[in-house]
Amino acid sequence: MGICASSMEGEKTNTDINLSIEKERKKKHNEVKLLLLGAGESGKSTISKQMKIIHQSGYSNEERKEFKPIITRNILDNMRVLLDGMGRLGMTIDPSNSDAAVMIKELTSLQASIVTDCWGELNEDQGKKIKALWTDPGVKQAMRRANEFSTLPDSAPYFFDSIDRMTSPVYIPTDQDILHTRVMTRGVHETNFEIGKIKFRLVDVGGQRSERKKWLSCFDDVTAVVFCVALSEYDLLLYEDNSTNRMLESLRVFSDVCNSWFVNTPIILFLNKSDLFREKIKHVDLSETFPEYKGGRDYERASNYIKERFWQINKTEQKAIYSHITCATDTNNIRVVFEAVKDIIFTQCVMKAGLYS
Repeated sequence: MGICASSMEGEKTNTDINLSIEKERKKKHNEVKLLLLGAGESGKSTISKQMKIIHQSGYSNEERKEFKPIITRNILDNMRVLLDGMGRLGMTIDPSNSDAAVMIKELTSLQASIVTDCWGELNEDQGKKIKALWTDPGVKQAMRRANEFSTLPDSAPYFFDSIDRMTSPVYIPTDQDILHTRVMTRGVHETNFEIGKIKFRLVDVGGQRSERKKWLSCFDDVTAVVFCVALSEYDLLLYEDNSTNRMLESLRVFSDVCNSWFVNTPIILFLNKSDLFREKIKHVDLSETFPEYKGGRDYERASNYIKERFWQINKTEQKAIYSHITCATDTNNIRVVFEAVKDIIFTQCVMKAGLYS
């Protein structure tokens, strides 16, 4: 009896294990894992935020309030960068704004001594001083020449232009405010959502060089890679070393992703920040980065040239690179683009899994 009971228990254990394995297999078949990759400042985290807005319930009031200290830090840090840049360029501010400049330096020095982003909020009086600085001719000139002295976030003008609203006592961050916030991504962040019966896991990993060693831990069971490139940063240098061109760095990283790490995985290329690129190309020729480019300051020619540079990197003939021009802060644009992404993934992967006949 003891032997029979032991045998039956063993069979039950094996059955439970097999059922568990089968359950996990079906779960994976019903799950899509998208890996967001790209160099720093390419807009990956903004895409993740858009998925929360579009495919989840968006941000609650409490979640919105959590972004207020981050917005404060973005505003102060950006203005400090401009003021320091003015000093490097030998420029001065209007004497009437001297107190405001001192305030910025004091507040940013205080921030630097605080570990977290929960520093606080700006009041209306501080907002007026920042607004005065933003209208200062010297600060405006420094903004136009920012690429000469720093990697100033492209969201800086957005926050300065909104300073009255953002320093109101009743201020609650909007979706656009949240989408424009900049916090360097460290570690791995997941956004989970469903479309129909399919569960999506969007995995965002930091893009700076120091963060890329963490990419390897996310490579298992990847359905498709979404690779983000900032079109508008063809004339800017990396945050990390201030000497390497950002677009050339993106091309190098894309080569590793496409030809080494994910040779047999669908790759979706997001050519991002199209709104900023459309304006910049009017003033800064793409030939400054790519001397062989002869298309002039034409948006369509320039964006197509960059797209083809990435396409040419792909060494696997049977693998297509699906590219989309995107503006990550435009919710409607990302909604439409992601519908196309969904169709690509469903066609390439879900049908193969036999979920639909």
